[in-house]
This record gives sequence, structure tokens and C-alpha cells, in this order.
Amino acid sequence: MTKLPLNSVAKTTDLAKVPSSAFEPAFRDILALAVDAIRTGAVLALIDDAGKLRTSDAIGCTPPAVWPEATAAWLRRAGDTRVVDGDDPDAGFGDALDFTGAAEVAVLFDADGRPCGMLATFSDQARDHIAADESVRALARLGILGGQVERVLDLRREHAVLREVSLGLKESERSLTDEVTRLVGANNELDHYADFAAHELRSPLRTALLVLELIGREIDQPDGQIDRERVAYYLDQVRDGAEKMRAQLDGLLQLAQLTSEPPNSRWLELGALVDGVRRMHFAELAEAGAKLVLDPAAAGTRVFADPTHGHHLMSNLVANAIRYRDDDRPLTITVRAETDEATSTFTVADNGKGIAAEEHDHIFAMFGRVDHEAEGAGLGLALCRRLVRLYGGSLSVESTLGAGSAFSVRLPRRLEPIAPLADAAIASDGSITSNS
Repeated sequence: MTKLPLNSVAKTTDLAKVPSSAFEPAFRDILALAVDAIRTGAVLALIDDAGKLRTSDAIGCTPPAVWPEATAAWLRRAGDTRVVDGDDPDAGFGDALDFTGAAEVAVLFDADGRPCGMLATFSDQARDHIAADESVRALARLGILGGQVERVLDLRREHAVLREVSLGLKESERSLTDEVTRLVGANNELDHYADFAAHELRSPLRTALLVLELIGREIDQPDGQIDRERVAYYLDQVRDGAEKMRAQLDGLLQLAQLTSEPPNSRWLELGALVDGVRRMHFAELAEAGAKLVLDPAAAGTRVFADPTHGHHLMSNLVANAIRYRDDDRPLTITVRAETDEATSTFTVADNGKGIAAEEHDHIFAMFGRVDHEAEGAGLGLALCRRLVRLYGGSLSVESTLGAGSAFSVRLPRRLEPIAPLADAAIASDGSITSNS
């Protein structure tokens, strides 16, 4: 039996580690074995996914890159190894190779038993000039070599499958590693939040308990006279403390509920976001005598995000600008934008009080506030930064004390939008309503 030098391809137990190029020398080895003193040329041709017979490799002849349709049809009908005359019009070898001798053809089959190609040798001698026993031996040898080709083709198919599975496993491993890293970070972050919450909530709770004690003393006055005005003041203090705790707890709940994958990301028109926030904060803007404007150059700019997240980011930044305005000058809040191939950035700039340079990092921490007398739980910017990081983006600030601040949200662009927002509107509460 002819021994085929397949190198290490047929012996390996880990095909995924074998490069695709390793199979080509095996085909060349087979063709070299098929050629002898009589058979001067050999060709390996395979049927592609489109049903065309294409030359894979050849020795001693120059076959066409794509064989005639008649040859491919004949090959499907042939069904076994046989000798064919070059002038056989059905097979079409003479026309394809410009010869009139004989061709020995081994039909190749795939794993499902369907013809998938041929291994053929060619001789300038006509069939009746080749001894019968020599022809039988040649066909037997060609059949063995054809079986070796089928084995290599099977290995190549298995290799492709294993490579795909291997790549899938590597991708899954990377995804799992990323998810574990995210969960560990989220767990550490929640521990951090819990520590901060315990500290921040303790203060208004301690104040409430103290005030309640003062109310109790007032009620227990020996003369039975209760200063109702003082009690009302104490109750207002308790109420303010409870509202502050509620706001902090609501903010903590929002932080804890954020997921790693925004659920409904789509292209958002920046102008629609600004209009929605303007409606939501109409009363505060009017009370402050403030203007919220979109830079004309930003008209038509889009960002890719969940609509609720996009509205929340814009609303928080505008609310901060109103909260930290400078009462000595009218407040103007301007939304600018810039884009490149990879990101979209919108900036909310104001002419308010501004922030000292040493406070720039502190304001993004949980309960981080520059003015501790200002309203709010001190969670808005922490929530905004965490939202932006869900998208692989960034939130930064440029500010000068006494001159105003500019907060910039940079988000990755997506070339294929999930769903356009052309037919949707943002309500004053941040919800999305469809006009279709």
C-alpha cells in the first residue's frame, strides 16, 4: 500500500493548534506520488460552495482555475474511479487541458457521501496503449491516494470547526474574565457606598433624634406652657432631615440598580435631550432667571445611549448649574458638542460660581459637595460618572472659581444604530414617547 507523507497533520491530537497552511503540503505530497513515468501530470480539483469545480493544486500540467460545468456535472455522475479518454465530450478533460491521451480519475466524496472533487492523473498515451494490468494497478493506487485526499479534507474541515470553537471559547473566557472583573469592582464599589451611606445617613438621623428630644422637653415643661412656634421649628428640622435622608437613599438605590449593559441604547438627538430637560426644569430656570441654550453648531449632533440615561445625564448637569449659580449675574447654560469617528461629546457649560481646582476630583465622589449648605444629596455627579462608565465613556470637568464650570460627557459612537429616535419625543419627566 502506498504510504502518504502527511507530516504531522494526520497524527496530531490537537487540530486547533495546526495552522491552515499545514494542509497544503499534504496535497502536494499526494500529487507527487500520483505522477510516474507514464502519467506526466496530476491535478486536484474541489467543488466549492457554489457548485463550481476549482483547481486546488496541480503538477506537470496547467489546468483551468475553474473547470467547465460539463466536467463538474460528469464528476457527480461518475461515482467511482475510472479511466477517461481525453476526447470524451462528457468529461471535457481534453478541452480543459488540451490533450488527447487518457486520464485516470478518482472521485472524492465528503463525509456525507456526496461528490466533492477529483484527483486525476494524465498520460499522453491513449487508453488502448496502456497495458490492462498496468491500468488496473494505476486505478487501485489512485483510489488509495484519493482516500488519502479525503482524509486530509476531513481533517481540514475538523480543523476549521475546532478553530471556530477555540476562538469562541477564548472569546467566552475573555467575556467571563471581564464580567468577573466588573462584578468584583461593583462589589467593592457597593462596599464603598455602604460605608459612605452609614456615615452620611448617621448625621441627619442624629440631628432628628436630638430635635425630637428637644420637642419632648418642650412638651414636658412644668408650667404646661408649650411654645408652639419653637415646636413647629423643631418639626421643620426633623422634616428637612428626613427629606435629606430620603434623597440620599433614593440616590443610593439608583446607583445600586445600574446594570453593566444599557438595555435600550439608540441614537439620541442632542436637541431633543435639551428640549426635554428645558421642559422638566422650566420652573427652576424661570425662578433663577436662567437661560438654557443649545449651541447652533451642535444642532443635529447625536449620542448613542439609553434614552433614560441620556436624559438623566443632561438633567443632572443642568440642575447642578442652576443649584450653583452666581446670584451676582444672570445664569446662562450652554450645551455644546463635538464628534469624531469614535466618540460623541456634549458639554454643559455655565457662568456660575465655578469650582476650585483642588475640588475637581472630590465632586465626583459619593456625597461629594463643594457647598454643604446647598440642596441635594451629593450623589448626582457620582451617579452620572457611573452611568457614563457603563458605556466605556468619561465625564470630566473644567472649572475656574468665580468664572463657571463646563462638564463634558464623552460617549463611544455606534456605527449601526439599534433604533432611530426621529419619531420619538422626550417628555418632561424623562420618559420616551413615540409619535408613530
